[in-house]
Amino acid sequence: MGKIDPGNPKAIAVLLEIIRTTENENSRRWAADSLGKIDPGNSKAIAGLLEIIGTTEDKFTRIQAADSLGKIGQGNPDAIAVLVEIIRTTEDKYTRYQAAESLGKIGQGNPDAIAGLLEIIRTTEDQDTRGLVAYSLGEIDPGNPDAIAGLLEIIRTTEDQDTRGLVAYSLGEIDPGNPDAIAGLLEIIRTTEDEKTRREAVESLGKIGQGNPDAIAGLLEIIRTTEDQDTRGLVAYSLGEIDPGNPDAIAGLLEIIRTTEDQDTRGLVAYSLGEIGQGNPDAIAGLLEIIRTTEDEDTRRLAAWSVGKILTTPEEYAGVVSALKDCLSDEVYENNFDLFKASYKLICNCAENLPYPEFYQPWHNLPTTPHP
Repeated sequence: MGKIDPGNPKAIAVLLEIIRTTENENSRRWAADSLGKIDPGNSKAIAGLLEIIGTTEDKFTRIQAADSLGKIGQGNPDAIAVLVEIIRTTEDKYTRYQAAESLGKIGQGNPDAIAGLLEIIRTTEDQDTRGLVAYSLGEIDPGNPDAIAGLLEIIRTTEDQDTRGLVAYSLGEIDPGNPDAIAGLLEIIRTTEDEKTRREAVESLGKIGQGNPDAIAGLLEIIRTTEDQDTRGLVAYSLGEIDPGNPDAIAGLLEIIRTTEDQDTRGLVAYSLGEIGQGNPDAIAGLLEIIRTTEDEDTRRLAAWSVGKILTTPEEYAGVVSALKDCLSDEVYENNFDLFKASYKLICNCAENLPYPEFYQPWHNLPTTPHP
């Protein structure tokens, strides 16, 4: 097929003629692709794509036409209506996926698009379709109360975990701090038995729950109740994202340290404390506890890195020296060299940040035979 300039009115006429007259689906797909390169909003090009969708029985041609609509059909009511209808009625899942993706591109803020998707939520029992609707609603208008209400309706009425996970993702795309979206994510976290879905909700809550006390409380509740270590680790990360310095978040992370034996989770907690615990004495104490007690070298190194990141005052540097000086003994050197090395590096860092008289006070009680 030769190259054609789709921005030329004569070229558009040629493409439309191909659509109306040819029975060759390869030619029609080429025409649909070319129309998708027209300037956005071109009514004749959009009409040609809608004609393809309405007349072809070839799913690949319909997918190409739906894809092109997503490129040039911004705000066009006919394009939006057709894409909503595809989601509602077509049996081919790939065509539906393409329609949902295109609708997310061209339906931003459009009340008809939102209304059409909400109607699908209310009427369909197909979980794949509901999942696609969740995705499109999350793309169309972040913060739109009707879109959020539709997503929450999915949470309340579906038991399909894949769909709920997609809802969690979509709610995470909503505007930060939205109380209804946060409430919906917390409902997913509290009620789902699927850890993958719960983790998706936790991750989304970390995006939109900054500083929200309900979000923090919900994440802390997960720490107390879940036995899944991957979920607890993701909670630790999300708490680190939600509100740096928040005392409740820090307390929750320290609770993980005290109660879990999973080293990957403790390492993620150490990282999160390093992100939110600057100058916080409890955060420093918790990280020092990890350094002294963990048997995992990677976790210890991450905790040591986090301690070095959050120290801010001479008193804090001196406190670290006092807490770790006993780890520089011959016994530790011989039996736990990784602990010795991590402690040595941290103490050297403290020495560089303290005048000698202030370093001497916690240092002078060091064991009598330290290694240099």
